[in-house]
Amino acid sequence: MNWKCLFGHKWNGCKCEKCGEMRNEGHNYLAVDGKCIEECSKCYKILEVGHKWILLEKKCIEKCTICGKERDSHQWDSGKCERCKKTRRVDIPSCMMCGIDKESIEKRQYEDRKTIEKARAQGSGMMMFGMTPSRDFMKCLKCDKIACSSCSTVNCPFCNEKYLKNSVIIKSKSVFVQ
Repeated sequence: MNWKCLFGHKWNGCKCEKCGEMRNEGHNYLAVDGKCIEECSKCYKILEVGHKWILLEKKCIEKCTICGKERDSHQWDSGKCERCKKTRRVDIPSCMMCGIDKESIEKRQYEDRKTIEKARAQGSGMMMFGMTPSRDFMKCLKCDKIACSSCSTVNCPFCNEKYLKNSVIIKSKSVFVQ
């Protein structure tokens, strides 16, 4: 503690006006234009506020009204989107949030592996980044919906049921190149 505040701090939000010490309370968060964050005007601490999604008219795309990020938003029912009528195979596990399926991930991983093998054959010593990651798919036994590991956390994104108690994990095979 600074000698100026020997008899107590004079807090103005998260910052002491006398000695400049900071605390993790009393922040004055302000929205940052074009980003899904807020920043304290006193100590510049960042707070993530999350996206605010709206469905674009006549499209299966949601757009964040703050930062402009877009994501797919199909409403799948037995392999057909109820909005745009797009179809997909139903025998392949696919995420009901983002639409990614096990087969397309494995296809991209195969293409990544071929690119690396080709670079090695040409004697390239380059490092490859951006490999397609493997994803698991969780099927909730309560609501019977499937979500990939990128779209879900510990709970089902549809019914909020904990996956560890009430789910089936559908593994996606990984591609490792040495």
